[in-house]
Amino acid sequence: MTLPIHLLIRAIPHPLVEVLDVDDDASCIYAEIIVALSKAGTPLQTKDIWVAAVAARDEAAVLTYDEHFRLIHRVGSTILAG
Repeated sequence: MTLPIHLLIRAIPHPLVEVLDVDDDASCIYAEIIVALSKAGTPLQTKDIWVAAVAARDEAAVLTYDEHFRLIHRVGSTILAG
């Protein structure tokens, strides 16, 4: 189940949590990631590609339990042990 963003913001009142917007730069990076994944034959969920695109735009790494982030070369990721 995916919660609406306004509920997520209320649910995570932590000073280290920041909601990042999608803009034209992130959209261009998203498209680049889609093309790269398509060429590699490794499609991923749209929501994960958006996370990667916004992180890449902000030169941030993704901290996740999802192994498939290793397939997105445009952004660094740290895969946590589950």
